[in-house]
Amino acid sequence: MARNILAHSDKDVPKRVLTAWSLGCPDQLIATAQVIDDELFVVACDHTLFRVGFEEMPALESIPEKQRSSFTISSEGSYIHWPEADVHIDLDAVRYLKDDMWREQKDRERLMSDIRFGEAVAAFRKQCGLKQADIQGLSERQVRRIEKGERTKVDTLGILARSHGLSLKAYLDKIAEILSEGGEVISRVSTAILQDNIDLSEGQI
Repeated sequence: MARNILAHSDKDVPKRVLTAWSLGCPDQLIATAQVIDDELFVVACDHTLFRVGFEEMPALESIPEKQRSSFTISSEGSYIHWPEADVHIDLDAVRYLKDDMWREQKDRERLMSDIRFGEAVAAFRKQCGLKQADIQGLSERQVRRIEKGERTKVDTLGILARSHGLSLKAYLDKIAEILSEGGEVISRVSTAILQDNIDLSEGQI
């Protein structure tokens, strides 16, 4: 099955594969794809074959059956697009669904990213001389959860920004600046978060 798909008549397939290897990311880009019955077969540029049922992914399931074969692949292989349904999927989405080890790795990376973001939020709050209770529009519990790495929405980030007297863009720039400073800041912030929790517990007793 993989050989048949790789022998696809699409003249862009060799170009995608060669480009992916030259960039050092053949496992991250799509070489070709084909719909057979109710399944999508996707071949990465490293020749890994993924077989996805349309019912396995909400975005794919939303595509009417008659439109499932009417897709294009971006010239560099970064995504597949169904223009009539306006659905895009990339290899990351496919691999996350079908590759257990890769999914676990990505989940760990996402968790670490969220934790580091939360620690940077706490670091900047303390730099500004604010307590968790000073964030207007959020409870101390909400702030504490954000600073421990819980994902947050844009509206919530806007509340944090206003509490620091900044626009959302300026606030995120400050957070990015703290994140770029690396491990020393993160270590200091971990201690700061722990102290916040101790203070809160003492206040409740």
